[in-house]
Amino acid sequence: MFDTIKKKVKSGNYRYTIHGFERCVEREISPDEVESVLLTGEIIESYTDDKYGPTCLIYGKSEKGRILHVHCSVNPV
Repeated sequence: MFDTIKKKVKSGNYRYTIHGFERCVEREISPDEVESVLLTGEIIESYTDDKYGPTCLIYGKSEKGRILHVHCSVNPV
């Protein structure tokens, strides 16, 4: 699962939900910070039976040193 997410993020083949975008704006989280966590973080929870398909919670630190938790679906990322 994580390899698929990383591959899609590296190629720019991902998108934000409206909810996710709004949270980033509210919390002043940049797209670069989210990408950094998706590429270097670790999955701390998997939700294989989520409502719209498999998702996971990824924990990591951004390049700015901020600790972030990113909830990410697998298809699409």
